[in-house]
Amino acid sequence: MTVPEGIDVRETVREWDSPPPQQRSAVLRVRHGAGHGVRRYATSVQPDSGGWDLVHAPFSDVGWFAEHIASFGTDVIAIEPADLREAVMTQLKGALA
Repeated sequence: MTVPEGIDVRETVREWDSPPPQQRSAVLRVRHGAGHGVRRYATSVQPDSGGWDLVHAPFSDVGWFAEHIASFGTDVIAIEPADLREAVMTQLKGALA
């Protein structure tokens, strides 16, 4: 395979060699007995009122994690950070369209 003219292979490889994504923490309300895919990676789980737990979970990609949370429907609610909460709402609104 030949490299197309005008492409600097070294520069392309340098672009791939980026630092790992920043690890962030989400605060989620998760219904008792649900959200096992989120609970599995939780750094802490605290009982909350009304049959819910507060779950702190690490994530790095807002888009992917929002889609993951939205897949649980009404059993998982993103509380913080705000950009994650907004992304989850966007995912859920898109499912209604």
